[in-house]
Amino acid sequence: MTREIVEYLIADQEKAARIRRRIAPDSPHKRMAELFQALSDPTRLKIVRALEMDELCVYDIGALLYLTQPSVSHHLKILRQVGIVKYHRSGKTALYSLKENRVSALLALAGDYIRE
Repeated sequence: MTREIVEYLIADQEKAARIRRRIAPDSPHKRMAELFQALSDPTRLKIVRALEMDELCVYDIGALLYLTQPSVSHHLKILRQVGIVKYHRSGKTALYSLKENRVSALLALAGDYIRE
């Protein structure tokens, strides 16, 4: 459809303009999609749940979830890229933790949603 035809079909032009501004290309939808994509993997969700309780190194996470070190590192890289986890060094060991508690609130809300 051409833009002119679409504009003609919209009954409430003001409403359409208001909604278009909210879903504009410069809106945060791409980053939100990346966040949800990172959290769509059950293993990454388990890693986040474990990190809610305490900071952990790659080997601890692997032992808790029965995963290899390369697998854990891969998942942590994805979680770091979207800003969910951070790490700091303690000697030769990298300790991972949640960057913010807001992801915990998001997961709690998701848990409430699926229990309804």
